[in-house]
Amino acid sequence: MKNKRGRSPRILAICCSPRENGVNASLAKDFKKKSPLDSVTIIMLSQKNISPCDSCGYCVTSKLCHYNDDFNDIVENINLHEAIIFFCPVYKGSVPSKVRAFIERTTILYGSTSIYEQKIIGIVVTGKVEGVGKLTVADDLMHFATSLGFIIVPPIIFGHVLPDGELMRYDEIIASLSHLVERIKFWAK
Repeated sequence: MKNKRGRSPRILAICCSPRENGVNASLAKDFKKKSPLDSVTIIMLSQKNISPCDSCGYCVTSKLCHYNDDFNDIVENINLHEAIIFFCPVYKGSVPSKVRAFIERTTILYGSTSIYEQKIIGIVVTGKVEGVGKLTVADDLMHFATSLGFIIVPPIIFGHVLPDGELMRYDEIIASLSHLVERIKFWAK
């Protein structure tokens, strides 16, 4: 399905794991491989330098951040895509530190929420079967998305990581991602 721009929506898959070859990285790469869409870009946060916000206030007056790191490149990529899917693990009951730093730094974007009002967010959260924090991670990502005006498209996908590091019901998660893509195509019209 083509959108009003005459093409399929572009999806940015943000792998939030600090592990470059972990479950979330594999899931994001498999998603890109199996996606029916032409344009899926993956950003690996593990390869990015994102400093935490130091609440200096510089962004409030200048709409820029004084840090010279990869944050602006990630925002530029978000701006170039109609949809973003976060592939995020649970770390100590919450999001990994680079995700937290990224969310903190988005204060700079609050004045431009109209840019994001038509953008779509999908969320995939993985964590240990017996672990806690999956809902907290989903909530953190939903709060980030809604505070900027993104449209959150269900389903929010939860994956359970087994003790051996494998993802439980992997095929069902891939099927859910296919369903998510169909919803993204619908909303990106």
